[in-house]
Amino acid sequence: MVRSRGYLGCALVAFPYALRHALPATIKAVQDDSPAAAAGLQPGDRITAVDGEPVGDPLTLDQRLRSMAGRTVKLTRDRN
Repeated sequence: MVRSRGYLGCALVAFPYALRHALPATIKAVQDDSPAAAAGLQPGDRITAVDGEPVGDPLTLDQRLRSMAGRTVKLTRDRN
């Protein structure tokens, strides 16, 4: 399947609008057979960078992935 935008295959935790830039991009769920699942991402993981560029919040992550459609990217995550 060819996609016209970046696709990770996971849902992020929804934060209140006022906090959208203050909290990290945290994975809520991972779709089976998705790039996120293949990468080993799990609920609770926080995405901290895409191709070495910091992403501090869900909006920035979404914008970065949209701009990289069709490319394979390296994600940095924090898992506790």
